Amino acid sequence: MEWIQNRVSVLKLSAETLLFKEGSPPQGFFILLEGHVSITRLSEGIEMPIGQHEALAFFGEIPVLTDDPVLVSIRTLTD
Repeated sequence: MEWIQNRVSVLKLSAETLLFKEGSPPQGFFILLEGHVSITRLSEGIEMPIGQHEALAFFGEIPVLTDDPVLVSIRTLTD
């Protein structure tokens, strides 16, 4: 836990903030403590909703572990 505490950053984001975009490099591992985020993916040039996360949830682990580009876009729905 001490190792994690020394590396964590708290982000307070407004609604409609793009956290990361599909195709971008890994941005980190996120733990959603409050609010909701939307998950979208491009399909034929159109951003299609594929899901949501609501607190308490986590995401971003797979790109961090594989060092592959992010496969989805994540945007805040609430503050």
